[in-house]
Amino acid sequence: MTPKQKQKCKQILEHYGAKNQRRQLVEECSELITAIVKLERAIDARDPALLFVATGGVREELADVEIMLEQMKNTQLVGTKRGYNAVIDFKLNRQLDGMKEGE
Repeated sequence: MTPKQKQKCKQILEHYGAKNQRRQLVEECSELITAIVKLERAIDARDPALLFVATGGVREELADVEIMLEQMKNTQLVGTKRGYNAVIDFKLNRQLDGMKEGE
């Protein structure tokens, strides 16, 4: 996300408030789940037209979720940027270690 896009996310969060945007995040996550289910059905059906539509739906919903996540990063829920990045590092490393153990 560009710095300008991040700034717009901050403006939107300030306008609507964290409580409303948390609720919106839940809605957007639900829509992303539905779009991914439709994508899987399109892949299974091997239908290029369905696949084209479903891919666009996932792209749209991913963008919505990313926007909402960026807004959540600007709330007190996340804490400091350093702390948030430490959690991300921990989770990534745990997953990579699990992949090594599975080999």
